Amino acid sequence: MTDYKTPDNKIPLFLPHSSASTDLNKTGSWRYVRPLYDEKTSACSAACPVGEDIARIEMLVSQQLIPQAWETILKENPFPAVCGRVCFHNCEGACIRSQMDDAVAIHHLERFVGDTAISSEQTPKIKALPDNGKKVAIAGSGPAGLGAAYFLTRLGYGCEVFEAQSEPGGILRWGIPTYRLPQEVLEKEINRIEKLGVTIHCRTPVTTEMLETFKTQYDAVFIGCGYGRTIDLKIKGAQKAINGLQFLYNIRAEHDVEVKTKGTAAVIGGGNTAIDVARTLVRLGGDPIIVYRRRRQDMPAFDPEVQMALNEGVKLKELLTPIRIEGAGSASEDHPAPYVMTLQKMKVSATEIKGRARVVPDGDKTEKLQVDHIFTAIGAEPTESWHHVPTAEHPSLTLSHCKLIDADIPIAYGGDLTNRVKSVADVSGLS
Repeated sequence: MTDYKTPDNKIPLFLPHSSASTDLNKTGSWRYVRPLYDEKTSACSAACPVGEDIARIEMLVSQQLIPQAWETILKENPFPAVCGRVCFHNCEGACIRSQMDDAVAIHHLERFVGDTAISSEQTPKIKALPDNGKKVAIAGSGPAGLGAAYFLTRLGYGCEVFEAQSEPGGILRWGIPTYRLPQEVLEKEINRIEKLGVTIHCRTPVTTEMLETFKTQYDAVFIGCGYGRTIDLKIKGAQKAINGLQFLYNIRAEHDVEVKTKGTAAVIGGGNTAIDVARTLVRLGGDPIIVYRRRRQDMPAFDPEVQMALNEGVKLKELLTPIRIEGAGSASEDHPAPYVMTLQKMKVSATEIKGRARVVPDGDKTEKLQVDHIFTAIGAEPTESWHHVPTAEHPSLTLSHCKLIDADIPIAYGGDLTNRVKSVADVSGLS
């Protein structure tokens, strides 16, 4: 008899292995294997900035349980009909269905659910916690401020929102064109938040003096003032350019902008504001050209928006940055366009970790572009210096969507002030 013992007097464990499938080898050598159940968050929900239970929403819609699907969204997202239009649906990029054919059109589904709830005047049945007697002051009525008011009210806090403009909504109302977000849809979503008991004070900008007053009248403060000021071009002739954010504001406020939309327009920048300005100009009869210092694949704007802009006729000039703006007479007396831009040609010097190009001037190479109007959208920043999050003055706690400061009373900063990604879903997902 063969001795299978090892030198240390132990009997080794031999596991038989079969390469045949269980269709043929039904009771064979794989019988010692047992399945392991691993509970995971679905890929789409994990990619969602607000953490919606997308699988459950899809299941409820498939069973025609639209009110229940709507309330499932509302547990994590206060703006179903808004995000169904303006969210850039990271969920679809993670959808494993795309490995078979195409991703599930989750954002269309969310828009349908939100619009159905609005048209049928549904009232959510989500229960809020009892009033705990504490009050929170919220600076800014954009997606971050309204999102904070929505969730805090559901947790039993009394919330008052202070807004500098004449109407609430922040970037939702003043910075997103109506072709993407109709005003009546936004107002319905905001009205639902107000019905929870949230009070919104318009034409009431928060100042540093008011903040001191808040410390005696409220138990906490949330600052979500957003990025309301466009970064200026620091080149000769920059005063000839039009602020892109201000242009979008004027459109929504129905100010007269027709004179600024006829003819060729250069839009400097590569973010979502630049795309919104360019697509708005197309709708107003203009001929926009986006001028971007890097390549298209490096643009911070979301790619579907860039593609739609190109499909609509917007032109894109890559690897160019303006260095001077002059009157067109300096270049061509007979050209009808009033401005000439001198553009520095750029070249890729390296690739950053996330694949974005690092660019440097390509020697002394330049080119000129003659246009009727120039718009800037090279980025934005807080309107007031005190909107910046304090760094070392007080103990703080950094969370995924906001930062808490332990001052005289708790102060939370959120929205664009603390989020790396400046999107409606990211800055409103405070749950």
